[in-house]
Amino acid sequence: MRRISRVTYAYMQEMKRIISDSAVWASFFIISIIVAWAYTYVYSYEVTNDVHIAVVDECRTSESRQLIRMINATEQVSVSESPSDFDAARELFYQGKVHGIVVIPRDFSEKIYKKMRPSVSGYYDVAYFIYYKQVYKAVATSIAYMNAGIELKGLTAQGVSNHQAMNTIKAINAQTVTLFNPNGGYATFAMPMVYLLIIQTLLLTGIGLLGGTQREKKEFLQNHYTVRTIRGVIATLLGKAGSYLTIALLYITIVLGIIMPFFDIPQRAKLIDVYLFMLPFFLSVAFMGLFLIRFFKHREDAVMTISFTSIPFLILSGISWPVESLPKLLQFLSQFIPSTTAIKGFVSLTQGGVALTDIHDMYLKMWLICLFYFVLCVFFFNSYRKKNENELV
Repeated sequence: MRRISRVTYAYMQEMKRIISDSAVWASFFIISIIVAWAYTYVYSYEVTNDVHIAVVDECRTSESRQLIRMINATEQVSVSESPSDFDAARELFYQGKVHGIVVIPRDFSEKIYKKMRPSVSGYYDVAYFIYYKQVYKAVATSIAYMNAGIELKGLTAQGVSNHQAMNTIKAINAQTVTLFNPNGGYATFAMPMVYLLIIQTLLLTGIGLLGGTQREKKEFLQNHYTVRTIRGVIATLLGKAGSYLTIALLYITIVLGIIMPFFDIPQRAKLIDVYLFMLPFFLSVAFMGLFLIRFFKHREDAVMTISFTSIPFLILSGISWPVESLPKLLQFLSQFIPSTTAIKGFVSLTQGGVALTDIHDMYLKMWLICLFYFVLCVFFFNSYRKKNENELV
């Protein structure tokens, strides 16, 4: 049998096993899409606006009311409560009715007239970073604008023209250019990374389920007659990996063509660049899963192991914490996880709009990771073949 036929045979046999196992095909064809859709839907609002806060106005003057109006005018927060004192505001916070407290002191206006700096206290809900970010931004921006207005009035009162006063207040003109995700949307930030983690986790689980089942039933060798020679090993690996590559490409096509456009998640790269970059990633995950079969002697071993590693993979991917800020040992280990490099490249392509040539170093690294796991698979399958070749009929 020619080598191309061996690859085709292994591909077709693996696809048959996938389809015949309800848990595996459901994970690949249904759960992966449902999870990707559900996660994107949850974060589809991108940012949390109109966060409820309480303002304790101890001053009750026109200046304090102006500051309250400015804070309430921002899109980030909504002044929903005006308690009489801080204790009442704190009780509202503990009840979950507000996510921030602003206290304007009694001497607020007095210090402004005396050209002193009054202090406005802010208490933020740091248990949720998104709430903290929105409330802090609204309060800080409002105070900055009010400071500028007070300074402008003071300069014009001294006979300085409006133009000169504006130049004095804003001596340096800062120009901010947001490269991507200008609104700081959470879905735009997180979902491109989550999409890859979803398919990586489900591929590893599915491959482990099939491999663990075959080893448990003593069918690992008998199911693949092409595993009798080293060429057969390579052909079998390429065929099996090809079946998982087909599934992964179908998944990423649905993500890029349906889910991301439906929820307005940007996709700025050329599709051919995205597919070319995803190719070594999907193959790396497939070969990694095939290698991990050596540790799965039973079907349930795969589920337990991959479930246990999903959180570490999430951390090492850089979603919850930058990889560069991890301990050196974890940084080193993260380089062997396909999703770590793939996420950086995928985000650069889809969100940054770069070309594949701009991230050629990541692309090369993905192929090296793919080669690494392919070599491990060849050694494992070949050694397993030699050790158990007497079982072949």
